[in-house]
Amino acid sequence: MKIKIITAILLAAFILASCETAPTPVPTKTAAALPTLTTTPPLPILSPTQPTPTQTQIQLPFDGSVVNSIDCQSPDVALPDSDALGSSEDEITGKLLELWLAYYQAPQAPRFCHIAGHTIDQVVYDERTLYLPLEPKGNFMRLVRFSIKLIQLPNSWMSWAGVIDPQNWEHLSGFVAVFHSNAVYTMEFANP
Repeated sequence: MKIKIITAILLAAFILASCETAPTPVPTKTAAALPTLTTTPPLPILSPTQPTPTQTQIQLPFDGSVVNSIDCQSPDVALPDSDALGSSEDEITGKLLELWLAYYQAPQAPRFCHIAGHTIDQVVYDERTLYLPLEPKGNFMRLVRFSIKLIQLPNSWMSWAGVIDPQNWEHLSGFVAVFHSNAVYTMEFANP
């Protein structure tokens, strides 16, 4: 019984000791300046008649008579074996892409997809094409990067994911599936 009383007294002492108030900190003098409240200047109010110009603002004329056209479907381009003789797969892809882009630069191209110029920036083998869920899969596939010079708005090229620079060149990329059959190479853009 004596042990129970001693245990109860010690327990009560521990509880009371833990309830003791913490010592209050003593303020010390510091040499650092206290932060001051600064206000930011108010943002300018923009009116709808004065849009904010940006560095990449599109400077293309708008032609309301140009409408979406089914004629802008991807043209069928073919490269005969005789024109591909001795060329690597990268070079064959580049030649097919050149034929494909030349169609859109030709004067008879539909106005909705007509371009003023083009460059092929890069044709490379990307090992991810084996694993990406791209369709169609060709005899070989390449990642292509190319640029086109836009003429007017609207146009079909704005539906592509790309970057337009201040000179109205749209920089694009995509995966190309190249097929070889009947002594002819053809291409098609592959998509997920």
